[in-house]
Amino acid sequence: MKKVLFLLLPAIAFIACHQTKMSPSEYNDAIVNEQSKIARLMIDMAQSSAEVEKADSIRQKAVTQAEESLKVLEKLGDYKGEKDLLNAATNLFKFYRDICSNEFKEMYELLKKISEPGADSAAIMTRMEELNTSITDREKPLDEAFAAAQKAFAEKYNIQIKENELQKEINKLSESP
Repeated sequence: MKKVLFLLLPAIAFIACHQTKMSPSEYNDAIVNEQSKIARLMIDMAQSSAEVEKADSIRQKAVTQAEESLKVLEKLGDYKGEKDLLNAATNLFKFYRDICSNEFKEMYELLKKISEPGADSAAIMTRMEELNTSITDREKPLDEAFAAAQKAFAEKYNIQIKENELQKEINKLSESP
């Protein structure tokens, strides 16, 4: 009997440590706060794109922030067994990290090359458009999955979801040529 109790104590302690003491609203807000940290950097990066070195520096900060936000999500864990919101956020943050590490990095390298003598600006612009289309196409289902998971979480726990204040800035960037 003592062996069974001894074996169960670490499992009970592990479960107790991972039970959240947050309200559903606080849990949702913690995830949105991390998303906002990444989004703020991505907005700043887009707004600085005319200054390639500055934008690339912000891109690197966005990679770091996405990695830090993924660690926060890992520590946060599920909410009372509810994993959909956490999984959707994790997938979205990994996507942000990956596009900042790869596609945006390539875009800024291309922007540096375009001003070089003999650069094939048409080929560079074509590649930039391909990268942008790829990002947009891959992001849409992740955004939709996150929104659906957040809506289901809000309905399950009867909480109100507020529009993220950064959404207006994101929409403006999307409308820009």
